[in-house]
Amino acid sequence: VLSKSQSSPDPSKETNKWLTEWEESHDKWKRDDTKPDLRTYTIAIHAIARSRKDPEGAEEILNRIRSRGLEPDTVCYNAAMNAWAFSDRKGKEKRVMALLQEMMDSTFPVTDPNTLSFNTAIYTCAYAITETDAERAYAVKSAVDMLVKLLRNQPLFGWANQHSFGNVFLAIARHMPPGPKRDELAESIFWECCQAGHVGVLVLQRLRIAASPKKLRELIGPAILRHTEKEFVFNSWTLPYPWRRFVLNAQTRSSLLKGTNRERTIQGGRGDTKASASNSRK
Repeated sequence: VLSKSQSSPDPSKETNKWLTEWEESHDKWKRDDTKPDLRTYTIAIHAIARSRKDPEGAEEILNRIRSRGLEPDTVCYNAAMNAWAFSDRKGKEKRVMALLQEMMDSTFPVTDPNTLSFNTAIYTCAYAITETDAERAYAVKSAVDMLVKLLRNQPLFGWANQHSFGNVFLAIARHMPPGPKRDELAESIFWECCQAGHVGVLVLQRLRIAASPKKLRELIGPAILRHTEKEFVFNSWTLPYPWRRFVLNAQTRSSLLKGTNRERTIQGGRGDTKASASNSRK
């Protein structure tokens, strides 16, 4: 019922109505099988978040959880962060980073942030609604700061992955004007990614829109097969193995689990990957 409330004219109001009825029913009858648990509240947060209309209401569920004698866990926090990330609220990146900081400062292990928490924060910075140069600079700095925090706190708060670095490149591309400073930052993040072993298809596609064509060729020149305004074809297998060691492992595990050669699918059969200009912006 909660998950269906997202399609109502006022998802937040509808969700809170059902939660109240559920809580009152339990308070009246004291039956353990009707007691709302963390997953109940997480579903409620998701229901509100998917409407993209009321991130404040989604975040308020966290306080509601505490009022019931429970402590929001990582999944609850991540759901609330998603509500902000996909909303159209100006300043949403600040709210997401505030929630992430709450998780990091919490004394409850169940609220420790994970890789998804940091990736959501970086993604929100990339899609921050900015109007001034100061706001754009803040969005980029915040994205880089979140990546640095994740790298410094590995493995306590999870491990950085392709999306962590790719979202930073996205923030650079969306909020920095083309020029030497943008190239310098993109190059710095790229070498961090190489050291971490996460240079995969997503990273290369995002690097393409963050760095100038000249800088891109400097960084991965031997891997580029064709690069025009509309397409970007590259052979990631020509890059040093240490740069992509964890991406390869992830793809191999997926292949084994599915019983298919996912590596060949991703790499285009001969190790070639073709990305259109529209795909590179996703």
